[in-house]
Parts: sequence; C-alpha cells; structure tokens
Amino acid sequence: MISFNVILRIELILVAERGAYAFGVKCLDVFSMVTAYPIRNDALKYGELDYINGAALIRYQIAGNFLGLPAITVPIGYDKQGMPIGLQFIGRPWSEATLLHLAYAMQGLYSGSYQKPRVFYNLLSK
Repeated sequence: MISFNVILRIELILVAERGAYAFGVKCLDVFSMVTAYPIRNDALKYGELDYINGAALIRYQIAGNFLGLPAITVPIGYDKQGMPIGLQFIGRPWSEATLLHLAYAMQGLYSGSYQKPRVFYNLLSK
C-alpha cells in the first residue's frame, strides 16, 4: 500500500510540471474528476478529526495551495454510488477572475438537481 505522503509528493510534482508547462502556452486543458471521500459510520461518534481521513478529504485541494495557484471546484454530477463529483480548475497566478468565470459557466452547463448522498451523516447535528 502506498502512503499518502508518497501520493502527495507525486501529485505535487505533476502539478508543478503542469504549471510550468502552462506558463509556456496560452491554454492548457486538464480535467480531473474528483469524487467525494466516503465518511464512515464512526464519524458520527468520533468526528472526522484524524489525519488520515482528513488528509484524504483535502488531497486534491492542497497542491495548488502549496504552489500558490488559484483553484476552484464546481459540482458537476454524481458517481454510481450517489457521491458528488466535482471538477477542479487550477489557474495561473492572478487568474482568479478567469477561474470564477469558467466555474460559473461550467456550473451553468450542469442542469442536474442537487441531492444529498445516499449515505449522509450530518456531522454538525450535535
């Protein structure tokens, strides 16, 4: 089994290479479907504060933060298990306005109705 740290290092290298490549071209299309991480039953009793589950929840978000790149995620549907899928856009430095326009347009293309996942735990109820 590969540890989270190894996966994170690989992802950071890939994002850095993509970022370096993006500076040399005007447009780079990279689509990566991100599905929600399932929260198990014990989350109700113990919370979701352990580092392993917490790291899995944010593993696709932190690469852009480490590199100082703006990013935005847009909901675009659900997988076969009913878990939400998001599409994340990572832009060049200072491209926040472009990312917001892109996210707004992409969200407008998704005409599905929003729903709770089949397995839903309201962690804020207590």
